[in-house]
Amino acid sequence: MRNATARNRWKRRLREVLRQHLPVIRPERRVSFQLLRAGDEPDFKELQREILGLLSRGGLLASREQGTE
Repeated sequence: MRNATARNRWKRRLREVLRQHLPVIRPERRVSFQLLRAGDEPDFKELQREILGLLSRGGLLASREQGTE
């Protein structure tokens, strides 16, 4: 697989994870991701778990008490 193809696939998957969870990402924050090393492609669930973990550790997820899930 060519580098651009792999890079675009990663970007599409990342955008989809963020699109699905946009309601729980705090709107007053800006988020940027940088892929440092492309390896084997993770399955979608694994990528989703990693991204949500990063957002949670960074305090970028809205709490459920604020009325968002």
